[in-house]
Amino acid sequence: MVDIGLTADEFDALAAPASFISAEERKSRAESSKRYRGRNVEELRLKRVANREKHAEQVRAARMADPEGYRKKYNAGKAARKVRLAGRSPGKCCEICHSEPEDFSSRLVWDHDHNSGNFRGWICDKCNRVLGFVKDSPWRLEDFIFYLEKDKGLLRPTATELNVSQSICFGGL
Repeated sequence: MVDIGLTADEFDALAAPASFISAEERKSRAESSKRYRGRNVEELRLKRVANREKHAEQVRAARMADPEGYRKKYNAGKAARKVRLAGRSPGKCCEICHSEPEDFSSRLVWDHDHNSGNFRGWICDKCNRVLGFVKDSPWRLEDFIFYLEKDKGLLRPTATELNVSQSICFGGL
């Protein structure tokens, strides 16, 4: 047994979870920790850098040892977090085009609003790319529909017919 210079009561007090520590003791420990960090700024910075480098080396070694396994493990963790955040797992088909993904290029992906970050649904990669090209704009999608319908005799009123004097071009997509 190693003697660390503490009585059993002192050791128990140090090892006690924060919930069992009085508010005064918690405040005292926080102040003590703050003073220590203030006195040892450079030493703590060097420790953080060393730990970051050590972790990076461990990750590199794991990646080199089994690149495919490492990628699968990494992606599985990301997918599990996304399912947990979404509150539901992806279904079998895209929520927009209702097609089932056939291969990796048309897999279901996490779709979210880029402004709020809120999850919208599980859609295929192809539909996700379309939303990216139109920058999530319903008006641009309507412009695409208008463009496709104009040659099929399904014309809607044009901008001129609607007395819109300025150009409605948004620039390149």
